[in-house]
Amino acid sequence: MIVYIVGHWRREERNSDEKGHHHLTYNNISHLPAISGCLRIFGPVAGMALSAYAVGKWVELGAKPAIDPSHPRWVGAWWLGYPIIILILFVTSVPMMMVPRLLPGMRERLVNKLRAAAKQGSEAFEEYRNTLRPIERTHFRGM
Repeated sequence: MIVYIVGHWRREERNSDEKGHHHLTYNNISHLPAISGCLRIFGPVAGMALSAYAVGKWVELGAKPAIDPSHPRWVGAWWLGYPIIILILFVTSVPMMMVPRLLPGMRERLVNKLRAAAKQGSEAFEEYRNTLRPIERTHFRGM
């Protein structure tokens, strides 16, 4: 799976212009599916590594157990992954919460485009409004 994703990520063909300079062009493939696939693989791997680390610790973090981790009665800190994941999600979500819903000047630009389309005629206005409908639906779902 990883070889397939990385192979598609770097699929490219060499072209040369009239001066003989070589440049790379990607033949209609986006990096986003490859990055998304790699992250999908990274998530479970990171979860397994975190759980392996957590189970190696005793269930009570401050206590010194009388047995070692290879003993059959060993109880690892199975719950330790939850606070770590919560902390990581909180730290990454705080900057995302600070992004405004509309960037500065975006509302004015949208209004100006709608006014210009309305001046061109009702067909152009309706066509432009239909292009905005998915954006409106997404915006209201996010609220």
